[in-house]
Amino acid sequence: GWPAPRLHEAELDEERLREAYWQTCRATRAMYWRCHLVHGDLSEYNLLWHDDTVVVIDVSQSVEHDHPRATEFLRKDCQNVNEFFGKTARFPLDTLTTKELYDFVVNDAGPYDDDAIDAALQRALDAHEARGPDAAADDAVFL
Repeated sequence: GWPAPRLHEAELDEERLREAYWQTCRATRAMYWRCHLVHGDLSEYNLLWHDDTVVVIDVSQSVEHDHPRATEFLRKDCQNVNEFFGKTARFPLDTLTTKELYDFVVNDAGPYDDDAIDAALQRALDAHEARGPDAAADDAVFL
């Protein structure tokens, strides 16, 4: 067989790219709440695209979510994800800000089923859209 392409090499149309963004946001949250991990090097180079699914790789260097630098690493993971999907992808998307994605990941709103998580992500995206350009100012302070 052939290896799955890294996300930055996958030729995704805009719809699939948007789905990949959602999957990446959900995976980041799942790693945090279900596995108690922060990847620490999450980017388009450590995400594969296989059978219409994002697969997170290089998890071995992850840290537990209570590690002294976990907040810093998670903030960078969120920034990397948004940089790729919002700027460098073939079809740049209107992504959450880094702070909004970070808040989505760490917010313990439970329950943790996929429908509830999708609803929480949709609420975050709706709130982002409603805030307009003011949302970017928060990132300058957060980063």
